[in-house]
Amino acid sequence: SKFCYMDLFAGKGKYGDDLGSPLISLKLKYPFTHYIFIEENKKSFDILTENIKEFHKINAKTCRKKNEKDVPVQIYTENTDANKFIREK
Repeated sequence: SKFCYMDLFAGKGKYGDDLGSPLISLKLKYPFTHYIFIEENKKSFDILTENIKEFHKINAKTCRKKNEKDVPVQIYTENTDANKFIREK
């Protein structure tokens, strides 16, 4: 089962002590299985990439019928314009 989260304007992921939507979504008790973070601004994208590094090792728990299993979380990032990303995908 796939449970996807897409953020087309991901920003830096963190602003001082405040978490942005990318980090909030990655810290959920039951994380998504797939994440797509898009950020056009290169500086913000580089900071976002650094802020999410620790999350590349997490697992998501998936439930299908009565079977539970841990699956590796897949995180995809792209430094592009959100409209361009949507048109191309």
